[in-house]
Amino acid sequence: MKQNFTITAKLWRWSGDMSAWHFIYVPADISLELRTYFPRNSMIKCRYTIGDTTWDSSMFRNNRENNYLIPIKKSVRKTEGIMDGDKVIVQVQVL
Repeated sequence: MKQNFTITAKLWRWSGDMSAWHFIYVPADISLELRTYFPRNSMIKCRYTIGDTTWDSSMFRNNRENNYLIPIKKSVRKTEGIMDGDKVIVQVQVL
């Protein structure tokens, strides 16, 4: 499995519980590879980079849609000037 990959995806806001959580979906092909390599992990620790901002967090398994979700912190969105609906390029390093 590749430990580093780049994703381009649309940023979206979680609608549940009046929350301000924002995510991007990990594409199906990469999600399948991650599920195969980490069959029991519901979270995978990663290092992310968007623009000039790098941070560590976990991606979450999304069993409803058989993919993973990457949470995009408010501080990252603010620093990089990205909003709900924007296409985002994220560099991912599995730790």
